[in-house]
Amino acid sequence: MRPYWPIDFLLVGFPIWFITGLSGIIFVLLAIPLAIRLVLARRVRVPNGTGWYVAFLAWVLLSGVNLPKVTNLVFFGWRFATYAAVLVYLLAIYNASEEELSTERVTRGLSILWVATIAGGFLAISFPYFNFSSPMEFVLPNIFTSNDFIFLFVHPQLADVQEILGNVPRPAAPFVYTNNWGSSITLLLPFVLLRANLIGTAAIRRTVVILGLLALVPFIYSLNRSAWLTVGLMAVVAIITASPRARARAIVGVVATGLAVGALILYTPLGGVVTTRLETGHSNETREDLAAQSVEVTNESPLIGYGRPLPNLRFPLRSEIGTQGFLWTLMVGQGWVGLGLFALWFLGAAARAWWGRRRPEARFALMIIAGFALQLPFYDMIPYQLTFLGIAIALERRSAWARSVPARTPA
Repeated sequence: MRPYWPIDFLLVGFPIWFITGLSGIIFVLLAIPLAIRLVLARRVRVPNGTGWYVAFLAWVLLSGVNLPKVTNLVFFGWRFATYAAVLVYLLAIYNASEEELSTERVTRGLSILWVATIAGGFLAISFPYFNFSSPMEFVLPNIFTSNDFIFLFVHPQLADVQEILGNVPRPAAPFVYTNNWGSSITLLLPFVLLRANLIGTAAIRRTVVILGLLALVPFIYSLNRSAWLTVGLMAVVAIITASPRARARAIVGVVATGLAVGALILYTPLGGVVTTRLETGHSNETREDLAAQSVEVTNESPLIGYGRPLPNLRFPLRSEIGTQGFLWTLMVGQGWVGLGLFALWFLGAAARAWWGRRRPEARFALMIIAGFALQLPFYDMIPYQLTFLGIAIALERRSAWARSVPARTPA
């Protein structure tokens, strides 16, 4: 087994975890051997700003005192374990040398997951009603599988077929919700571009372009407007962070890609899907109401929040207060203080990446950070997207550290 094998198992093997019903907890399970490695290490380096995230974890634990029922501990424990696993992945990658865990190896695993996500999108369009019982569904007691949230993890489906535009198959595999699919495929893209940048061969770049154009079909059918906007924001960040000599080439690349995508949308049925989706804001009212209620209830417990989302007493048939966006989950769950601690860690990581934006790892990390920030109010970012963010920050910080020490000093 190669050093840091859990990261390979997580990324390359993710479709297997989806099929077996383990995709919801595999991030935590594979973080355990990495955590043991960190504990047994003689010395562990910690990147600047990590203290804010540790303080956030402590605040999450403190917010647990407001849990009204013992049964709430299951989901509270899952969220806390996921948050802690992100820290483990960040520290493990940051402390690994290039010989033990190269940036090329990490981005290769993430690129494979990106390709698997595209494949899952096409399968969803081709077989929209296909679903199956995973091994975990047979193993878990009925008290767990009867919960709608857990059931979606252990009973995988390829697509969310919704009546937004008339039974459109919105891709979900190899994730649980279609919003997870749309969010993840955008946040994985900068890792793919980083790998292409590091390898630098024409064949790799052509492959990325071809796969990107193919991905456009399920990407449009996902109907995820925030994911569409994320790609545009990432293109702007790519231009801004390019070096003066490379900026003109970046602008030409972005414009050429935009024209190709625009032509593909304009002269295919995808154009009708885009136009109709932009004109159909079916979830706008629900999201606005949940956001307003999230602010109201947070003001009632501003310090430590409630430790969990709250029942929607005003509209019982709608989603719980503190869902439909990671921003609201943090706000309701951990109060203004918990949200502030997370923001300090997040903004600090963004500032450090901006200062080092001439490094490829920092430039592409900024694209992920910007995309994550745009999606915060709209998508639930755990367990998948927050882990991708932690990996991006770890690679960026490691590259900064490697350049700050003499070449003769071993990692």
